[in-house]
Formats: sequence, structure tokens, C-alpha cells
Amino acid sequence: MNTTDQKTTVSPEWSISKNVLAEGDLTGFVTLLGPGRETSSEVTAVDRVLYVAHGAVTVCTEIANTILNTDQTFHVPEGRSMLVRNHTDAPAKFLTMTFPAKRKEEPVLVFPR
Repeated sequence: MNTTDQKTTVSPEWSISKNVLAEGDLTGFVTLLGPGRETSSEVTAVDRVLYVAHGAVTVCTEIANTILNTDQTFHVPEGRSMLVRNHTDAPAKFLTMTFPAKRKEEPVLVFPR
């Protein structure tokens, strides 16, 4: 059998996400995103920070599209939509952290004497 004639193809049609942190409202997900793939667009109910551990991705918000490379971060404030696209021909790995909603100060109750 001649193995030089065989071709191995790896489908770029993959996206894997794993929850690596869940502590109250603080969560962390590591995502591996295949070439040409993108996450679903979702509105963030909390602040998010995206850190690219390997490769490059485009973060799409309603304001702008931003290209992030390895070791770069991006903040998405609460109430904004976010979609992450791997615009390259190589896999990308990134960490998404969500942070608890900002505390709203309790009104001060003053009782007359």
C-alpha cells in the first residue's frame, strides 16, 4: 500500500468550548475555534473580557470589528453584542471571562427623629 498517495484532511468546521471557572457570577470559558469558524452572536448581560492565548480572531461588536492576536485582550461591556470569528487559516484559542454585574449602591434610608 502506497501511503504517499493518501491525503489527510482536517475539517475546519469545529468549535469546542469548555467551562474552566464557575465561581458565583465569575465564569471562564476556553474556546478552540477552527479556521473560518465563528461563535454565535450574543448580547452580554455582564462585562466580558476576551484573551487570545493562541492565534488570531476578529471580535465583532455593534460598534466595530477588532482583530486580536496572541496575548491581546478585549473588553465587552454589559449590554453589547459580541461575536468572535477566526479569520485565519489556523486554529485559535481564547479565554472568555465574565464578571459579576456592577453593584448598585443601596439607597440610604433616613428616618426622622
